[in-house]
Amino acid sequence: MAFDEMYAADGSVRPPYAGVAKWLASVNPEQLERRRLEAELFYRRG
Repeated sequence: MAFDEMYAADGSVRPPYAGVAKWLASVNPEQLERRRLEAELFYRRG
């Protein structure tokens, strides 16, 4: 199994990532995709 810094071996969210997990659970997939595209465009500016 691959290492995942957000989740412990038992599947629980590690405390430093609790806010991230809460935010991810509250965002719908379309919103997340829009943010991903915005970040992609931002970092591809040269």
